Amino acid sequence: METHAKADGLGELLRALSALRAPQWAHFVVLPLAGLPRAALGSKRGLARGALGLAAASFSLAYAYGLNAVHDRASDASAEKNPLTGDAPLPPLMIAALGASFALALGASAPLGARACLRTLVSLAAGTLYSAPPRLKDLPVLGLVANTAIFAPLLGLCLIEGEEPPAYGLLAATFVGLLVQNQLLHEIADAAEDAAGGAVTTARWLGPERARIAAAAVAVPFAVAVRAVAPTPLLARVAGLVLAVGAAAALWRGDPATARKRHRGVAAVGGAILYWLGQTT
Repeated sequence: METHAKADGLGELLRALSALRAPQWAHFVVLPLAGLPRAALGSKRGLARGALGLAAASFSLAYAYGLNAVHDRASDASAEKNPLTGDAPLPPLMIAALGASFALALGASAPLGARACLRTLVSLAAGTLYSAPPRLKDLPVLGLVANTAIFAPLLGLCLIEGEEPPAYGLLAATFVGLLVQNQLLHEIADAAEDAAGGAVTTARWLGPERARIAAAAVAVPFAVAVRAVAPTPLLARVAGLVLAVGAAAALWRGDPATARKRHRGVAAVGGAILYWLGQTT
């Protein structure tokens, strides 16, 4: 009996941890490194700051994705996407996992300074408002804003006041542009689930064709912003090209989920190139 109880407890713990959906956000964990200057990357101080930034980002995203899994479990159709899908009761440890993620995110950001703590709080608050009541995810435009506010503050977790990397503004502008594009594609792909849950996302409000056009059009204002903050003409051209390729991926008329994966690949490769070029500036 005791062995069975321990096995059940371990199973519930693993289910709660799986609901934090790490594979879906792991690629975002590196965002705080955008704020580390080149000189800091080879120092103990820089490595420690980077490690804390990665930890704070990890726990912030675990909280946001876990909370979303809890509130979307009735409408999500895929157990692969959301381990809590269906009518099964929540794992007893789920609330504890969310609370621990919230606390650890703030704890990891505390040594990074007050501004890092504020950025972490913005991300956590946006994650809460996006999925839980008032559930901004269900509202056009506001859902896009809240989703952006989950991720964008993480870029600045490792910033050192007065030592910002020259390419930080460019990386931030490019990332936000790509993020909005990808979120619109995500909403197009999830339109049926959102309709079942009564959500009127930006993509449902616009319709799939206009949402694709909107995703592509996002590249224009962000390309202008990139040119304004780029430290070199080369970086401005490369960032504009990445946004343009992202726009082309958004306009692809095949399966929306496949379009989103292609766009994610463009963002990953383009972001890595920009980061590398920025570090050599």
